[in-house]
Amino acid sequence: MYITVFIQAFVLLLAFACYWVLKPNVKKPPAFPGALPIIGHAHLLVGDTAHLWQFVKCMQQHNLENGGVTYIKIGTKTYYALSDPEDCTKVASVCFEKSFFYRNIVSSWVGQGLVTASVPTWKVHRKMLNPVFKQQVLESFLGIINSHGKILVENMAAEVGKTPFDPVPYLDKAILEASFRIAFGAARNDKEIKMDSYIQAFKEVTNILIQRFQHVWMHSRFIYSFSNLKKKQDKAIKTTCDVSFEIIKKKKSESEITPKISPNSKTDNNKVKGLLDVILDVTKGGLTVEEIREELDTMIFAGYDTVATTLIYVLVVLGSYPDIQERTFLELQEVLKVKDNDIDKEDLQKLVYLEAVIKETLRIFPIAPIIIRELDKDVQLENYTLQAGSECIMLIYATCRHPVWGEDRHEFKPERWLDPSRLPENPNSFATFGVGRRSCIGKAYALMSLKTILGHIVRHYKIKGDYTKLDMKMEILTKPIAGHHITLEHRIW
Repeated sequence: MYITVFIQAFVLLLAFACYWVLKPNVKKPPAFPGALPIIGHAHLLVGDTAHLWQFVKCMQQHNLENGGVTYIKIGTKTYYALSDPEDCTKVASVCFEKSFFYRNIVSSWVGQGLVTASVPTWKVHRKMLNPVFKQQVLESFLGIINSHGKILVENMAAEVGKTPFDPVPYLDKAILEASFRIAFGAARNDKEIKMDSYIQAFKEVTNILIQRFQHVWMHSRFIYSFSNLKKKQDKAIKTTCDVSFEIIKKKKSESEITPKISPNSKTDNNKVKGLLDVILDVTKGGLTVEEIREELDTMIFAGYDTVATTLIYVLVVLGSYPDIQERTFLELQEVLKVKDNDIDKEDLQKLVYLEAVIKETLRIFPIAPIIIRELDKDVQLENYTLQAGSECIMLIYATCRHPVWGEDRHEFKPERWLDPSRLPENPNSFATFGVGRRSCIGKAYALMSLKTILGHIVRHYKIKGDYTKLDMKMEILTKPIAGHHITLEHRIW
């Protein structure tokens, strides 16, 4: 018996030795400094979300200064970091699986929605949902967006002529309500729809996810399951799910007994057709009620937070560059003619300078500064091999400041978007909406919403701000914690 055990142990030892002797000698990229034995760089992540953002900025600067490929270690796990657009494109074109953060934390709420779904589910759902985001469908929501843009302008009038104020509460309320109505096709005065309950619970879930993200030990499902935070999360998620399920089941029942309606039509109770109606039309029963709920909550979660946060940065930037703001206003005046009319699809196509301002803001302040993918296969780059079993961090903040953008890459210049020759050849150099096939399905919707809301604000108000005072934190997105306050004055049309 002892001889058998000894032989087995010897064989295992020999196999282990052979592995280390015969394993390929893979050249490693430069490591980010500061790693410790066993824990690697994990200690550098400890701190609040402002500290985390400073760490990410340092990592991105180090990456740009060291050839665009570096790595960090979190315990035994290797995270390769990339900033070169070509390298990011190569990884994104072959590795589609999202990192543990999406699967383990965000998925506890939105399940297998497009942002968090496993690759097999994502492929099926993405194909089914592509028709939902066609331009004709998106343009049918312009009425809702215009309505909330006007309400936002009215509410912000209370701040005119006063000291600098925080625009976040105004923007959050307007965009979240608009996102809910677009998702579910609800009228603002529909008392049957529990929009207020959903929005309150939605905000609570979002805050809880951020708190869990901040505390590394809470990433463990086992530890998190015993926390009070988990109990609060379950209660808030139940509220959002109950509202969603009630609306979905009602709409599903109605769709089975009533004829299909066109995207621009209205039902008898004045409800604009929402994304839910379109999903029911195009998927033809291919998604369960739970899957529809996950996709709608994902769309609201992704659409509301990104648009609201981007609006903050654009307003501060416009307030920092009076000449750029004035040119934006003159374009609006020329295209729209009337101060208070709605912005339609033809207007949006003509607002090219406003779109340039938005894109340049997103280049300088990418709200999702990193994208993390699992490497389920080796990926060969020009100088290094990224090994399977590791993870890859695409440094979007650094990619948008890569030398391919030219010597003026650190300057805010919307004009670069008006001249294609000034833009990098690889479109993934502008990676704010993701890279490759698994990029954001809602890019066109985001730009449409931003242009419409900003069109209403800039027509009515002169904005003052100072982007040089911005201080940011990194939650799920990068958000300002200071320096984002602005002042407003009435504008003469």
